[in-house]
Amino acid sequence: MLKNFLKGTAVVLVLSAATFANAEEGISIANGKAKMNALTQFWFVNDTSLGHQTIGTAQNGGKLDMLIRRAEMNFSGALSDSTHWMVEFDLARPMNGAAYGGGLNTNVLNDVVISQTLILPELTLDVGQFKLPTVAESLDADGQLMFPERSMVARTWGETRQPGAMISYKAKMWKVAGMISDGGNVKGNNIAANGQNTLDADRNNAITDQKPNNKDLTFRADIKPMDMVSAGAFAYLPNYNFGQGGAFGVNARLMPMEDLVIRGEYVRGWVRGAGSDNLPRNGYVVDAGYQYGDWQPVARYEIQQQSVTTAGVASNLSGDSFTASAATFGLNYYMMKHNSKVQFAYSILGKNTSGSNAGNGAGTFSSATGEYAPQAGTGGTVATLAFQIAI
Repeated sequence: MLKNFLKGTAVVLVLSAATFANAEEGISIANGKAKMNALTQFWFVNDTSLGHQTIGTAQNGGKLDMLIRRAEMNFSGALSDSTHWMVEFDLARPMNGAAYGGGLNTNVLNDVVISQTLILPELTLDVGQFKLPTVAESLDADGQLMFPERSMVARTWGETRQPGAMISYKAKMWKVAGMISDGGNVKGNNIAANGQNTLDADRNNAITDQKPNNKDLTFRADIKPMDMVSAGAFAYLPNYNFGQGGAFGVNARLMPMEDLVIRGEYVRGWVRGAGSDNLPRNGYVVDAGYQYGDWQPVARYEIQQQSVTTAGVASNLSGDSFTASAATFGLNYYMMKHNSKVQFAYSILGKNTSGSNAGNGAGTFSSATGEYAPQAGTGGTVATLAFQIAI
């Protein structure tokens, strides 16, 4: 028994070593090839905006937290030139508890994708669970973000995973995709814990209980006429129409110089809830980064016009909506490109922007998460120092 156990352990260690050593080439398996990638991020977060947040009679001061923000493992492979697969887990979700995803999120599964090339080599069918093709920043890989955390716009209208099927066509300079999805409440690991600022929550508030058999449609188109210019647009139609809490958006990315990137994105969406129909929301974000050797200074400014959906919030406002904003300045240091880097970001939050946004039943905040979201009468700062290793 011991001898067999030792043999089995040795085989596992050899295979694991081969996987890490040859992650780019992959390893041979019974059918096709496979490879593994991993991403780990450790954060220090200081959130002074908690001192501006009052719930009932509880008021909290700034909070310094340490957390494992991401611990992703990605397995992918190919059975043939036309059939591919991918599975991704994030083991940090249960560790973060209520900080991300609402409640104790023990579901570590991110994506499960089976991709099949159809009649033409440019035409692909993807089935499984994965992100809706909405906000461009949300579709960027977690390990290659310019900032430790995504913007309010990306976390409001992106970061939503749903089971479904997507057909895409990719040409040399453009790509189009259309997806039909189940519309279930499968949240990505960047979602604010209160769930009030997510596309997924908008959709659930609008129609989940009334028409559970209806599905969602999402369309996205991207164009890249030259290396220095790209643009895209998306439309999200829950229950096949904008009137049930849909959204659309446009984005552009420019590289006027080899080491300079400038990006911008605009999204408009609607939400139904608390006796009001089709309340509009607008999101704007622009950011830039300049690569100077191993260093990259970055800056971002974002605005989100938030509609009021509850009487308790409305009592603090004049009118039925308010504007949240945040300015972020950061510095990235790349030791081995994105495989090993350190990121620092300092966000100055406007008077209607709250950090963390992870309240518990006692009316206090359990953690500083490095994210922020629109919330009336708040403000402050969020500072994040992130360490990343990717293989």
